[in-house]
Amino acid sequence: MHRFESKHPMKKTCTSIVLGPYFCSAFVAMLIIACIIGGAAMALADPNIEHNSASSFDFAILPQVSQDDVKASLSKISGANACGECHASEFAAWKQSTHFATWSTMHRNAKAKEIAKKMGYTKGIKRNDLCLTCHYTSRWKDEAAKPFAGVSCESCHGPAQDWIDVHKDYGGKEFNIDNETAEHKTTRLEACDKAGMLRSAQVYRIAKNCYTCHTVPNESLVNVGGHPAGSAFELVAWSQGEVRHNYFYSPDQKNRQATADRRRLLFVVGHLTDLEFSLRALAKAEKKGKYLSAMMRRVNNVLKKLDKIQSAHSISQVATALTAVPRREAGDKPQHAGKLKISLSSLTSLIDVADAVSQATKAFANQHDGSDLAAIDSLLPIVADYRGVAQN
Repeated sequence: MHRFESKHPMKKTCTSIVLGPYFCSAFVAMLIIACIIGGAAMALADPNIEHNSASSFDFAILPQVSQDDVKASLSKISGANACGECHASEFAAWKQSTHFATWSTMHRNAKAKEIAKKMGYTKGIKRNDLCLTCHYTSRWKDEAAKPFAGVSCESCHGPAQDWIDVHKDYGGKEFNIDNETAEHKTTRLEACDKAGMLRSAQVYRIAKNCYTCHTVPNESLVNVGGHPAGSAFELVAWSQGEVRHNYFYSPDQKNRQATADRRRLLFVVGHLTDLEFSLRALAKAEKKGKYLSAMMRRVNNVLKKLDKIQSAHSISQVATALTAVPRREAGDKPQHAGKLKISLSSLTSLIDVADAVSQATKAFANQHDGSDLAAIDSLLPIVADYRGVAQN
């Protein structure tokens, strides 16, 4: 039996964001929130379910997003307490998580201080926009983005002000989640999507939000600051561990892990998204060094894992993604067979490859629910591999 291991300690990341053409204008709110307050795998258990001034915020990492967009989005942050009014169990679970603890621990972390010092950040990571990107949740206050919590609800689900009331309106006082009409549910969910909510049913959008921060596409931060090039992140192992909050859709309200079908879907989407974001990060490399080497390893590692998935069960969209990647033949060096074939001078061509992977992933997520993928079960992480322990 083969299992993908996920036993490395969580390594939180502060990083700029790779933005590619896969982000359409309809998702601009998600772009902003992912870039300002981070992304994580907190919404995946069930398919039904030195601070700089504003003028100096590093908008170079957000080439398609204006300062006004950032201001408008962060002005719509409601805070986790607003979610906790209805989702008390989920709120309590979050308060036991590393995401929550980041607010009080990250700026005291010795490694974080070392990285900040090497990067010349003299006022601490809570006052540096690059670190705010993924480690904290921020609001717009006094014409600047101001952190007020660790990675929280809106880091994953988007700024809530425009959708929180729609999200909990089942059609009137006499209706609830159990007797809401099908027509009203369709209208409600469409309205939530339009208002910028990232729902757990949207597996690929959620996965992209996670990898936005669990990959670190910043060459200087890695080469100069010594920041890890990304987390040892795997979507199933991390979403089903301490960040899981599947109370609402667990039959007994006991925060059960996702169904087998759901875990299979997450597993494949997660690895395809890992490949996409690793390719985008590698495309940003400009010279030899730790960053280039680390991103090459990320790409080659996920290629091996996708090969195993494809060997266990042929999936047309995975085949499409793998075919898009230039890879080495066995030749006279069998140990290099299947690895990425690319030169430093042509790394930017990987953006087009990542776009092709993105399209394949989107197609897979839209066409599969995991029910036909039992053949990959031996590859999925087991409970002992989950990142942290979920709350009951």
